[in-house]
Amino acid sequence: ISLSDTVVSSSEFRANPLTLIEKLDIPAIIKNTYNNLASFVRDVFITSSDFAAIPTLLCRPEMDLATAELIVTQMDFVLPILEELPDITAEISGSNDEKNNSSETLWSLLLEHRRIRATWDNVFSALREEVPNNVVGNWLNACQEGLSDEGSTEIPDDLVDIVKAGIICNPFVQIQTLERLLPFIPLRLDSLPEEITLPVMSLMVSHRRVSHTIEVWEQMKTQFSDSTDDQLNSVRVIWLTQSPKLLSTEPEMLFPSDEIPDSGLMQALLGHKGFSLAQKVALVVHINAAFPELIRRNIRLPEAELLSLNTSISDDNLRFNLLISALKGGLHDRHIITTVLNAFRENVYRGFLKDKSSTYLPFTNDLNELASLLENANFIRKTSVSHQGDKIWIGFNQKE
Repeated sequence: ISLSDTVVSSSEFRANPLTLIEKLDIPAIIKNTYNNLASFVRDVFITSSDFAAIPTLLCRPEMDLATAELIVTQMDFVLPILEELPDITAEISGSNDEKNNSSETLWSLLLEHRRIRATWDNVFSALREEVPNNVVGNWLNACQEGLSDEGSTEIPDDLVDIVKAGIICNPFVQIQTLERLLPFIPLRLDSLPEEITLPVMSLMVSHRRVSHTIEVWEQMKTQFSDSTDDQLNSVRVIWLTQSPKLLSTEPEMLFPSDEIPDSGLMQALLGHKGFSLAQKVALVVHINAAFPELIRRNIRLPEAELLSLNTSISDDNLRFNLLISALKGGLHDRHIITTVLNAFRENVYRGFLKDKSSTYLPFTNDLNELASLLENANFIRKTSVSHQGDKIWIGFNQKE
């Protein structure tokens, strides 16, 4: 090709057609090329290696989505950091559930075919352009390694809520992807987005990205009310271990007296090593005062916890409920049982420790329940009601 003093070989032109046309700087040829852009791209450009011209070409006002799709699907390239792309849109078929939108854009096209470099700046640009969640999510799943290699980022103030919706709560972002990328996203939840799922909430809690406020605690209860108790309780326990002082400073706010608490959660908290003895004492004191029957009926206290709590409480009613709870949970250790019985202020409880073959105790429903449980634990040999219901007979084991 010879134009004026410039000679371009056919191989050079085939390799970089648009770059050479622009370099020749002949207005009529340039105008004709862009006026017939679709034909030029289809017949000439997509078979070239003129990758440097692609960003400028995609931003031309003559570009339409069908022509852009030829470039994106037929050429092997990756664009660098982009802040703006023209708003080229085409209607698409398919349900909104499948596409998460009713149209496809140039951004969507480039992301779907992995033609944009995986950088945090490009992620934020895509979110600003409101690229559909499914496109962003699939792109992040595919490009997580590149984003991880780039390291940490800073989230612009105007994008915090958009990042929550487009990344953290995006249902198309796999949990494994989010787990890998979260260390590089400096985002903390002061309240729970409505769209957040329990697995994502669990991940955010494990990374200490959820504020420890009563508002968040209440949101966990309401937003995940349909989840299984074990799943939710596991997250709530971990969340509380990160701010354990809440158990002793805000027990009424955590477990209001007008709401029966989850016994499984109570048991998990009492058996967890992430709380101090003082914090557990504050919890059982509050629960016993607000829900007198809950501990003995629905909680199964571990032996070690009973022994620890026993040293730090003075209320015989609470001590009794804790002992009943532990016995129902399978307590058989004679030393622990003896220690707890000796700690009661009322002497009647030491009646279970008599050093003789049998004894009688005054009948009460509580003492009768305790006697039955001690018999089941083989702490005493036998018990029965006697004296027309006024007494409880206790038969001790021979070794005693």
